[in-house]
Amino acid sequence: MRHRSILFLYLIYQIVHLNVQAEKLPEDERVDCTPYMKVNENDLKHICKLRGCEMDEYSDEKSGRNVPLCYYNPDTGYKTTDENVKDKTNGTFKLSKSGNTKDKWYGNDIVKIDVEYKTFGEVMKVSIGNKDRYVPPVDLFETSATKASSTASNQSLEFELKKDPHYSFIVKRKDATAKTKPIWNTSPGGFIFSDQFIQIATKLPSTNMYGFGENFHDELKHDFGVYNTWGMFARDKVLNDKHDRRAGQNYYGVHPFYMMVEDDGKAHGVFIFNSNAQDFTTGPAPHLVYRTIGGKLDIFFFPGPTPEQVLQQYHKLIGRPFLPTFWSLGFQLCAFGYKNAKEVEETIKSQIKAEIPIDVFYADIDYMDKYRNWTIDEENWKDLPNVTKRLQDKHMKLILIFDPAIEVSKGNKPFERALETHARFIEWPNEEFLKNEQNQSILTKYPLLNDFFNAATKKWWIDEIKQFIVKYFKAKNAKLNGIWLDMNEPAVFGTNDPNPFYKNKGSENQSAVKDLDGLVCPLDGEGGKWDRPPYFTINAEEWPNFILANGTLCMQGQHACGKRIYDTHNLYGLSETIATFEYYKDVKERPTIVTRSTFPSSGRYAGHWLGDNRSTWQLLRQSVIGAMEFNMFGIPYVGADVCGFLNNSWPALCLRWQQLGAFHSFYRNHNAKFVDNIPEQDPARPLPDWKPVAETTKIANLFRYQHLPYLYSLHFHVSIHGGSVVRPPFFDYPTDEKMLTLSEQFMWGSSIMVVPVVNNFQDESEKIEAYLPKGTSWYAMTPGIVETIEWSKEQNNRTNNVYGSLHKANEKEQSVRCWAPKNTPLPTFVKAGSIIPRQTPKMTTTETRATPFQLLIALDNGNAKGELYWDDGESWVENIDTYGHYHFEFKATVTAAKMELEVTCTKGCPYVTFF
Repeated sequence: MRHRSILFLYLIYQIVHLNVQAEKLPEDERVDCTPYMKVNENDLKHICKLRGCEMDEYSDEKSGRNVPLCYYNPDTGYKTTDENVKDKTNGTFKLSKSGNTKDKWYGNDIVKIDVEYKTFGEVMKVSIGNKDRYVPPVDLFETSATKASSTASNQSLEFELKKDPHYSFIVKRKDATAKTKPIWNTSPGGFIFSDQFIQIATKLPSTNMYGFGENFHDELKHDFGVYNTWGMFARDKVLNDKHDRRAGQNYYGVHPFYMMVEDDGKAHGVFIFNSNAQDFTTGPAPHLVYRTIGGKLDIFFFPGPTPEQVLQQYHKLIGRPFLPTFWSLGFQLCAFGYKNAKEVEETIKSQIKAEIPIDVFYADIDYMDKYRNWTIDEENWKDLPNVTKRLQDKHMKLILIFDPAIEVSKGNKPFERALETHARFIEWPNEEFLKNEQNQSILTKYPLLNDFFNAATKKWWIDEIKQFIVKYFKAKNAKLNGIWLDMNEPAVFGTNDPNPFYKNKGSENQSAVKDLDGLVCPLDGEGGKWDRPPYFTINAEEWPNFILANGTLCMQGQHACGKRIYDTHNLYGLSETIATFEYYKDVKERPTIVTRSTFPSSGRYAGHWLGDNRSTWQLLRQSVIGAMEFNMFGIPYVGADVCGFLNNSWPALCLRWQQLGAFHSFYRNHNAKFVDNIPEQDPARPLPDWKPVAETTKIANLFRYQHLPYLYSLHFHVSIHGGSVVRPPFFDYPTDEKMLTLSEQFMWGSSIMVVPVVNNFQDESEKIEAYLPKGTSWYAMTPGIVETIEWSKEQNNRTNNVYGSLHKANEKEQSVRCWAPKNTPLPTFVKAGSIIPRQTPKMTTTETRATPFQLLIALDNGNAKGELYWDDGESWVENIDTYGHYHFEFKATVTAAKMELEVTCTKGCPYVTFF
């Protein structure tokens, strides 16, 4: 009888088990077993079976939503036998590979894995991976993050380990109720950990996700309606308005950080500290699948609960943003293709003649002798030091570009000094990588890529900057005021390409490289696993043969310390940025560095421009999103190339882009005159149809310069506390559903709302609709703001288009219709209850700083407050917490009987006149 009972139970188990196996996992909850594998359905079924995954039938509807047809069974993953994991804030345990996970698809899975979770301050860290795994050599401030700060919240997080049917974990808020969804819940399964492939999936509590990058996002808020996969691998890639948002291309930097606003309005952030090539998929559950091809998973959770507090917690870990020089907030002008220094000077004079406030002039690589660092073309650019002196006497500043390579040639003194000082360069395992004795081409002859991880290389780099300044500028009593770092992904032309674009053509400067072959990455043998790994990520999908190294260095390259480019590629730009920052530290000058490739913590040292864009409306609009994202990433000194770098810009677009750029911290007009004979696009371009651009730029710049004390104070504040300068409106209104979906409006701090013109229809009609948060009141800072009335075609019939008009948003009506004329700044609002410090605008920031302060007081029921940070705008800041500066707090109170303005000096306390 006993045997019959056992048999009966066994049969019941088999029936239940078969029924479970037969049931398809819902389409919205899957983890793809064959990510972006492009094969026919029959081949996919065969591969899916070999991998031990589940297979679904094809349909057009599934294809349109990118639904995985081959997906992991949720049981796939690891198990743990640890019974003592009860502490909810700190603990360790071990994982063992589950028997139902198949080997070898991405290399042998690691059988035993260590997991540690711990809490420091408000932050929780979950570390998955053994101690011998690679960890990015980037300084994080885990110790300082434990210290209390003025921005600390009362939030804390808890960790829960789940064991059945497989290992998973939950991170949740300590005060969570039964209805509160966890921040992370890795129950979807599909957890894999091999040497060159790591995958983890988690359910998410909301679809309100923002961040991850650097990608081309059509909207600020991620789209969870379909499965979307995005790459993260630093790449020299021109921004293209024809880009398919589902293609997932990465651009110049890597930032594995996102913020999420939960259904109750609380926000949290997640940072995955990993520098290998990686990608992530968002799915409709909603859920997230993260994949990387090396290292380990160090996952940091930030509880907020406000969006701004999330950023402050994140920036406290990676390092708060540097304080920019005051002059670097002025308007900047550049072009790739200036013929000589005289052309630069004449272009700047044109802006001055048009009364356009301007502070910074540039020279692109045109100024170099055959594109070599630390040289000036003595034939066409020998007058650059004299031009620099003349413009600096008018309070303007010079920024020059530098690339990360050095030419290998006899007589090249910087290279000879590199050898003498034992500077190191990226190295190769054997001669198979090289042809014609060269390393790789960045338009210099036989170049080497500097190894900025090496101390001797950093010292040599610092010394070369000093010697360059002494050689060319010191005798003229001129200065190099800022440094622009380009091509530092690193970009390499011709890798794995038998016929690079530069061969047998190009300018005279390019003639030195026309016969160079490209770098060749061996794909076979032991080293082949680095350049053609088992999983190459979506970053390689667009390239021939799916090679990660195309357009950059071979992954088999090594640093002098032994670290491989396979692991450090995404850190190259950061390493060059740090070396350049060390120069400024050495000479005790406040840095002005703008870098193209970034990684978490880059904002401690430099700003960023959004790369090589094109002159299109879509890319104008995308720059709004990009600037907000980089503020999240801890790089608030950011902006796009105004009017577009490539293609021929036109007056209507450039006019609106100048209006927009005037609200981004890094504000530079830059284009490629050199490419395809693109004409100049500076605002004062001497053409009749370009005259409105000059007039509008003057107006936009005057508005910007007038409010620079407020913008500078925002930067000062985030340098001390972390957080955002340019932010999405939902940061201050996370429970307002409309604010959560806005991609085109943005704010300066918490007090000023900006509504840009972002498409051709808005431009031609001069009409735009703004949305104000529910229950708030705002004053118009610019003419053209109207209430929600019928549009009038006649200018003189526009109602309420007066400066200072008050607008209130209630529960039913949040929209405010605005006229957006071409002869005013963009529609701009100041929040009721704010005090904005400002000054009378002049032609340069130096002249503007010399004028008395003013206070714009926007009352809310008779009250308003604000603050001002102030210093000389250029001194070296050793430690922002102890740095000498002035800080004032303003409080205004108005009643029927009197008006009071209270000014409290909390730091510095000099005698200051505000009126």
